[in-house]
Amino acid sequence: MSNSNYYKPDFKALVKYIRDISAVDGRMLSIQEEEARARQAIEKAAADLRIKLATRNLSSIPVSELSGAKAGIRVAALEKAGYHDLSQLAGRSETSLSMINGIGEAQAKAIRQTIDLFTKRMAETTSVRIDADSKDPENWNLVFELYKYMRKAPVYKDVADINSRYHQHIAKALSDIKIRNSLRWVFSSAKAKESTVSGYETLIVIDNDNYQVRSKNLINQYETLRLISLQDAKREFLSNSAPFYALLDSLNVSSAPISSVYKDIPSSLAEEIERQELDTSLLNATLRQYQIFGAKYALHQENVLLGDEMGLGKTIMAIASMASVAAKVSNAHFLVVCPASVLINWCREVEKHSALKAHLLHASKGNIDVDVWQQNGGVAVTNYESLDELYDNMDRDLHIEMLVVDEAHYIKNPKAQRTKYLMKIRDKAKRTLLMTGTPLENKVDEMCNLIGILRQDDLIKDVQKYAFMNQSDEFKKVIAPVYLRRVREDVLKELPEMEDKSQWCEMSPSDKEAYVEVVREGNFMTMRRVGYLQDDISHSSKAVRLLELCDMAKDEGRKIIVFSFYLDTISKVCDLLKDRDVFRISGSTSIADRQAIVDEFTNSKAGSVLVSQVLAGGTGLNIQTASVVIFCEPQIKPSLETQAISRVYRMGQVRNVLVYHLLCSDTIDEDMVELLENKQNIFDEYANESEMADATKSLADKEWISSVVERQRKLYLASTPQ
Repeated sequence: MSNSNYYKPDFKALVKYIRDISAVDGRMLSIQEEEARARQAIEKAAADLRIKLATRNLSSIPVSELSGAKAGIRVAALEKAGYHDLSQLAGRSETSLSMINGIGEAQAKAIRQTIDLFTKRMAETTSVRIDADSKDPENWNLVFELYKYMRKAPVYKDVADINSRYHQHIAKALSDIKIRNSLRWVFSSAKAKESTVSGYETLIVIDNDNYQVRSKNLINQYETLRLISLQDAKREFLSNSAPFYALLDSLNVSSAPISSVYKDIPSSLAEEIERQELDTSLLNATLRQYQIFGAKYALHQENVLLGDEMGLGKTIMAIASMASVAAKVSNAHFLVVCPASVLINWCREVEKHSALKAHLLHASKGNIDVDVWQQNGGVAVTNYESLDELYDNMDRDLHIEMLVVDEAHYIKNPKAQRTKYLMKIRDKAKRTLLMTGTPLENKVDEMCNLIGILRQDDLIKDVQKYAFMNQSDEFKKVIAPVYLRRVREDVLKELPEMEDKSQWCEMSPSDKEAYVEVVREGNFMTMRRVGYLQDDISHSSKAVRLLELCDMAKDEGRKIIVFSFYLDTISKVCDLLKDRDVFRISGSTSIADRQAIVDEFTNSKAGSVLVSQVLAGGTGLNIQTASVVIFCEPQIKPSLETQAISRVYRMGQVRNVLVYHLLCSDTIDEDMVELLENKQNIFDEYANESEMADATKSLADKEWISSVVERQRKLYLASTPQ
């Protein structure tokens, strides 16, 4: 190559590039290596906890089992010394065992080896169970390692992406730079000069691509995350344990039998589904193994009915399925049909858990404008009542990649208008996912109607043929290609989880009319009752969602506890639920009567509801018989909600606990949620330091209240006569 094809580099700049980019590249690689070590730390912590749990389970094995070890162990000598089960021997060293009368060194060694073998085998089949009340360091060390990884996971992902894009180019550039000063340049070959210039230009291109800026930002984020404490981890686990178990599942260290996620799916079909690709590059969530299988099932089978029990995450499985398709199909169109009460919630969940854009389309907003969605793709979210107008406004040749129908029992009647319009929309969809938590095995007619939306073949005839034997393997085999239902006991082998979910609702006309009036008055405490201000709350969006949640809970054999700060709200909710078994506790209920009511509630049937003021039922009572908790409005302090939830989520609870917060968008509820989050953050940092902090926060609250009231007045009264 002639001298005209390369130039002498600025060696001062070159050396700086080499130094700076090498340092950043080295740190980025070390972070990636630290991720591998973090995974190993989780695996070790899980193994340690399994050993601890297995050791505890040795209490069920009598010392007489040692006689089968063929090591000549004198079991009688152990029993005479007061040892009756293996757990009593587990913590003894060989030396201390050899000091037992009648046990020599050889026998002590055999005892130790046999117990270790028992423990190892039991640990291999022991599911990881994190106990919220445990005092074992192994229990909380696993929580700590999981939490550290969870907090750092987004950084790990971004670091891996940048390393995969730049590291090899950086390494080659550094290797290509043979000359690093002007003196060597003079005496170097043309080939060395050409190579050096090529490497230098590569570093310039990489730097111009903001490599150092982006990498240093990630490194700084990572260093900040080193400050995580064990208390932070405990608090987060007690608040929401589901992500911890999801991470355990994703790392394959939870020991849950994988076959349980298939439930009644034939093994040959299950193997096909497992091979289905699930692209999670657009997903912002960690899926559990059974959720991964559910999403793959929807993609592989294309037209299915997902009937998983309430609380197992059908929504996230649907979002994962859509995100996987979107990763492969540019500007893909998806449509979610759901009850009006969860429209806002669906939009928020889609954008929270994926990179997909949600488009709210429903008739109460006026004429449905589908243009933006049709042009750009994304997830349209509409309600059943808007299906006719939505269909009429759709392009005739619109192609929908996936149609998701939430609470599919709304369309169980094939003659209903909503069902007919949904069938028309279904004809535009490549895939259809119906979702309902209602058990359908004993409602064969309803199941057939829903399957009829999905399949136009002889499957329905086969379902009807075996309907009389709906618990048989033959019936399950027939419906397996189209119906998947798992219950918690199938897929969650650990202690019950608690899931905390915000249920965002759009105000109904009666909600808005009543809310505008109290905003005009400027009374903060009354504004907090949004959704329950009108005399008849039956058309309130919060009340509608409350009834839906109670119905779902009843279908799954659950009991519900409803909390509100306000006595008036409690009264209206009790009236709303008057056709059900309802129990009520308020501030005026005596302590003795409260316990009697709880006892009666405990002995009541599934679907029963305990409605309580949060200050009355939130402390001092144990209500483990309920597994669904509903808050009518956000509370003023995080501790009020935490104490109320702890009445249900405690030792003795055998079901996963579902906590729902009923919230109205574009109202004071949004400010209250933000306040609670800020207060929790402050508490996390300064908890238990002094009572003065509370006084300071109270003063700040007064200023905050004034600003919130004024903001709501501007929002709702700007164009309204004062």
